[in-house]
Amino acid sequence: MVAARRPRALMLLAAVLLVAVPVAAATLHPVDYLALQAVRRALSDMPGSRFFASWDFTGDPCGFAGVSCSGDGRVVTLALGDPRAGAPGAVPARSPAAGLARLSELASLSLVPGRVIPPSLPLIRSLRTLVLSHNSLSGEIPKLVSSPLVHLDLRNNRLTGGVPPLPATLVYLSLAGNRFSGRVGGVLRRLPRLSFLDLGGNWFSGEVPGEVFSFRISYLQLRKNAFSGELRPSGRVPAGATVDLSHNALSGRVPAELAPAAAVYLNGNKFAGQVPREIAAAAEGGRMRVLFLQDNFLTGIGVGGVPASAAVCAHMNCVAPPPPVVAACPAKGGRGRRRPPSQCGGRRR
Repeated sequence: MVAARRPRALMLLAAVLLVAVPVAAATLHPVDYLALQAVRRALSDMPGSRFFASWDFTGDPCGFAGVSCSGDGRVVTLALGDPRAGAPGAVPARSPAAGLARLSELASLSLVPGRVIPPSLPLIRSLRTLVLSHNSLSGEIPKLVSSPLVHLDLRNNRLTGGVPPLPATLVYLSLAGNRFSGRVGGVLRRLPRLSFLDLGGNWFSGEVPGEVFSFRISYLQLRKNAFSGELRPSGRVPAGATVDLSHNALSGRVPAELAPAAAVYLNGNKFAGQVPREIAAAAEGGRMRVLFLQDNFLTGIGVGGVPASAAVCAHMNCVAPPPPVVAACPAKGGRGRRRPPSQCGGRRR
């Protein structure tokens, strides 16, 4: 009788243990399981958000909102407050950095928005993507040069100072909407793999390094800074690229090396002379869909007929834009006006 009861008791004990121990422990690495718990304790939903509603640790954390795991049960992606993960953001009760540092296989980290992490984030050696935009971060960029990052997004924070050396592995770099200053040429020259670069809305100064134009760049955004001097591209920009250098203090002639681009914004600078025939032909042929030249000191536009699909603006220069260009300029770009002769050496053209 006693012997018969013993197997039943063992079966009952096993059932109790299965209920008591979270199923997650069998699917997620124990270190990552504890790390996610630490991250969760450090963060709360923003008002109106239910991002953490799925973070029930009696289930499988690999199914949590914003969490992706590898086949062997390691957290590889963490998107906290990323709208793509279904939430407007998270706010910190305390820093989640300690928990994040334990995720040794983490390859992609996104914290948008919520002011949830300081720039002193412990470096995670496996990290390839780091998105900390819209976080009200202040201070300077931490040392990242030895990191294997390929994607770094720090836009729309309060970061200041110069830009330190960055990983040569970067393909995507956005520092837009901060308070960076100083020259950046030395840093950019060491990032030959860049295809996306956005430094818009800062206080960068000095010349634009010519090397960036010949990178495999598809999007070059340097608008609203204090870049100055002449453009000296070391090669032609890739076909189909977008180049936005508007609202700086760039001078000299418009370089013909920009002709392969699909969109070129040079408005709000100090360019002078004639628009290169190669660029004018690209706009006339529709290969360059956007050409903004307004608010410069150009003395020749040279663009004849413009296809209906193109947007070309050239007002407020030292020559009146030709009628086809006036017609191709969106109304918000301003149409038909030219600079007074007093701003152009007193000569009419």
